[in-house]
Amino acid sequence: MWGATRTFLECSNQPGTDDGNFAREWVGGGFDPELFDLRAAHAAVQRIGNNFWG
Repeated sequence: MWGATRTFLECSNQPGTDDGNFAREWVGGGFDPELFDLRAAHAAVQRIGNNFWG
C-alpha cells in the first residue's frame, strides 16, 4: 500500500484526534476501504485521461 494511503487510513481510523477528524473531513465524512472499487477507479482515471489526451 502506498505511504500516503497508509497514513490516511491510519489517521482516519483515529476518531476524536485532530488528524482523524481532518482526514474524515477531507474525504467528505467517511471512508470504508472495503467498499473502494479499484476497477471503477481505474476506469474513471482512464476516462479522464482520454478526455485530456484524446
